This record gives sequence, C-alpha cells and structure tokens, in this order.
Amino acid sequence: MNNMKVKIKYKDESTKGLFAEEDFVKGNLILILKGNYFSEPTRTSIQVRDKHIEHYEGGFLNHHCDPNAELWEIDDIKEGLIVAKCDIAIGEEITFDYQLTESVMACPFKCDCHGNWIKGKDYDEDTAEQEGKDIYSGNFGEYDTGTAAPITKDDSERGSW
Repeated sequence: MNNMKVKIKYKDESTKGLFAEEDFVKGNLILILKGNYFSEPTRTSIQVRDKHIEHYEGGFLNHHCDPNAELWEIDDIKEGLIVAKCDIAIGEEITFDYQLTESVMACPFKCDCHGNWIKGKDYDEDTAEQEGKDIYSGNFGEYDTGTAAPITKDDSERGSW
C-alpha cells in the first residue's frame, strides 16, 4: 500500500516537480524533512536552521515567488516541516519560496515567476565580491545569458531549481 501524499513527476519535458496526490487544506503537513544534512548548501538541499537537509521528495520542491507551501521550524522538533500555505488540489505542483528559506543558494538562478535572481535571504554582494566568489558577484556565466542547457531526463533525476 502506498501512503505517499505526493508524487514526483515531470512538469514539462525536462523538469520534474513535486505534485499533490491528495487535496491538502491550509496548514496540512506535506513533508517531514528527514535525511542527511550538511553545513553547506547543495543544489537540492533545503535549509532548516543551520543545516542543509537532503530529503528525496524535498529535492523536487521547485521555487515559486507566490508558493502554496512553506517551511515551518518548530523549537521542539529538529526536522523541518513542509506545510500547505493554502489549499492545494490533487495534481497541483507543490512549491515554496527559496528566497525565504535559504541563506545563500548553492546554485543561484533566475526564477520563472519574475525573472529575478534567487540568491538567498542573506546574500550580500559586497561580502561575496570581497571573498572572490564569482558565482555570487553577479557573474553567472552561461546562466546569466539564458544559454544554459536545461536538465533533461537523461541528465538528472532531481528537480529543477
């Protein structure tokens, strides 16, 4: 018997996302973020307090500037909780706002919502430039020009950024 309330599937030809397999009412628990954790972010980790959690389904949560889910951090619970921010219908993609949860993004990107750079809530351009981190200095190489090759079915089993 499959108890999953969510399903990983393609949202287009090259990008996977996390989708509701049942209706969620605002405030419903979607995921408990358990898994390996790291001190530095990865492309698919989700930051919970000072740790970056690699959670399989969580790795497929895509960014949206007006998301339908959010991360809750509760004092007595070490895991992060992904909770419905509003009602979510069966088949709807589940998203959250990376800009509100991640201190600094491992792989900054331009969002599909508004084309804004998503770099993390604590991103500091002056500090990044002083430390010589080109990826945070505004020079995003091929990603800045929109010429980066999309992730394809053969390239990765992970979600989009």
